[in-house]
Amino acid sequence: MNSSSRRDPPPLTSDPVRFLDGPAGPIPSYITAEEANLDRATVESFGHEWQRFNQFTEEEVRRGGQEYFGDLLTESMLRGARVLDVGCGSGRWSRYLAEVAGSVDAVDPSQAALVAAGATAALHNVRVIQASVSSLPYADGSFDLVASVGVLHHLPDTLEAIKRLARLVRPGGWLYLYLYYRLEGRSAS
Repeated sequence: MNSSSRRDPPPLTSDPVRFLDGPAGPIPSYITAEEANLDRATVESFGHEWQRFNQFTEEEVRRGGQEYFGDLLTESMLRGARVLDVGCGSGRWSRYLAEVAGSVDAVDPSQAALVAAGATAALHNVRVIQASVSSLPYADGSFDLVASVGVLHHLPDTLEAIKRLARLVRPGGWLYLYLYYRLEGRSAS
């Protein structure tokens, strides 16, 4: 990465509840028992999934990143940007975005934060945090890009989560959401 494009991540607005013992050092955790907009069974399930399926080659990360982001997020938009990857899972999209972004905050509410920390340990512009959408420790307008791929539809209140993420985007910035749609019981027309 070009060091001239490096940008410090935004400050954290609150102290973590605890720290996880990450592969490259402590990971701040903001997960509490009181969080309402969180499906704990889904979080636990995806945490286990990403702990099992966490090996991606650089080519797989590049190709997948191009499929998800390439048409909408240009290199010029990302160069030097502050990026928030919400529901980062294995950290593969954080790895992809970090190639150009100034800083990436990779956030996941599950134990997958440990996987993401391992996957991004060599990248000096990635910070991993364990948090839910409702416990994100950032001020409004902190990011140039907030991205969430395949996550928000799993939350009890998807609309509230979208509103929360939108507030984190600076004026003129970008909110990139990828949601799955349940097709069962729907007509083709």
